[in-house]
Amino acid sequence: MTSTSRAEYHDTNLRFTHNGVDVTFVMRNALTPEQLEQLAQCVGGPGEFAVITAFNPGKSLSDDANRQAHARLIAHVQSQGLKFIEAHGVAATHAAGAIPHQELGVAIRTSKNNARSIAELFVQNAFFWFDGANFWIEPARVNKPAARV
Repeated sequence: MTSTSRAEYHDTNLRFTHNGVDVTFVMRNALTPEQLEQLAQCVGGPGEFAVITAFNPGKSLSDDANRQAHARLIAHVQSQGLKFIEAHGVAATHAAGAIPHQELGVAIRTSKNNARSIAELFVQNAFFWFDGANFWIEPARVNKPAARV
């Protein structure tokens, strides 16, 4: 997440691929008990996790450069021995007939401090944090408070 404007991230949806099925959550909406259970199944159990991207680090990159950055992120997460699943941030709003903006990322169970370190390593201003009930925008390279999505 590289934008310094948080408003666009409040309209982001997260799409997880679990057992070959895409499951999408609207982060700005409170999750129902059924959705919390479904989310827990996607990420390997209830509790906290981070969603981090390596796309557009501090500037817009080409599709190829973004895919390469994503591959480096996956290699880094694997080198730490962390389990992860693909998690795509998808813009909720877009022009009629247009493909919404998407950024590939990973959902990982790790500490918030480690998630922040990974986001900083991949030159991201912030990352998404799920606290077990709500999604937050957590700062990485910017001096701003966390904000509930």
